[in-house]
Amino acid sequence: MRPITTQRILALAGMLVAHAPRLLADDTLVLELPPSREALELREAERTRAAQAVARTPILPRGSRPPARRGRLPSRGRQNDAEPVVGRLGLLEKRTPIYRGRSYQAQELIVAPAGTYVAVQGQQNGWVGVLMADGSTGWVPPGAVRLLDYQVVSTGQVPMPSGRREPNDIFPATDQPFFTGNAQALLNEAYRYLGVRYVWGGNTFNGIDCSGFIKNVFAKLGYVLPRTSSEQITVGMPVPREELQAGDRLYFGRRKDILGVTHTGLYIGDGYFIHSSSSRGGVAISHLSEPTWARIYQCARR
Repeated sequence: MRPITTQRILALAGMLVAHAPRLLADDTLVLELPPSREALELREAERTRAAQAVARTPILPRGSRPPARRGRLPSRGRQNDAEPVVGRLGLLEKRTPIYRGRSYQAQELIVAPAGTYVAVQGQQNGWVGVLMADGSTGWVPPGAVRLLDYQVVSTGQVPMPSGRREPNDIFPATDQPFFTGNAQALLNEAYRYLGVRYVWGGNTFNGIDCSGFIKNVFAKLGYVLPRTSSEQITVGMPVPREELQAGDRLYFGRRKDILGVTHTGLYIGDGYFIHSSSSRGGVAISHLSEPTWARIYQCARR
């Protein structure tokens, strides 16, 4: 599939594509994503903060220079293999509502006009999950999206979730994502452990437990987590279940306190996750709809 780039995802929060993505001089297509109401509110809040920051900016003496900022300048170059794939290109061929959940009774995020291009992230029971401009997932009714032969990749930062919590998520968290790297590289590292046997307290390919597995996978990419699942849950931003993306960490337990968090896994998409489970005998892939996991699922962190 040819790649299409989603550049400046948050900056495009208020825009829709009416007919076609923009084509840059280097033959890269830029997909402008549909917003959710949270994105529009976020953009307004950012404008307010920016205005306040300008008001507080000191006047520098003539001839002086402001301190240089660290970081890379944005690039208009071609995509490369390191850029994460965020979905497959889809086209809404008619005026279509996009919902928060997989139901006509769920919150309506926006009504997208015919000709809107979307980044498709998965399908469940006919409903199609699409990437919103704020990084959340919206759901399009069955039969409304035509899939095209393009992949959508991101050249910017990983989109942030909306910050909403699951109703039963009472656990500590941060207000910023912990992982902002390449989700596919993270999954590739996790898949290397498939079949490794479960050993409580284990931390190697000879045997590993659930939190040791998660810690090792993230550490390989330079992201250091605490050792136990009850410590790991305090790191990262809350992610509601309907906004889960590949690379998010899942947490399970029975008691409504931090010590009740007894299991963790890594979300890989379409409801599936990879984890080291004593009941499965080691590192395996399960689905969130399985009764064992649906009953004790607590929350997720990014």
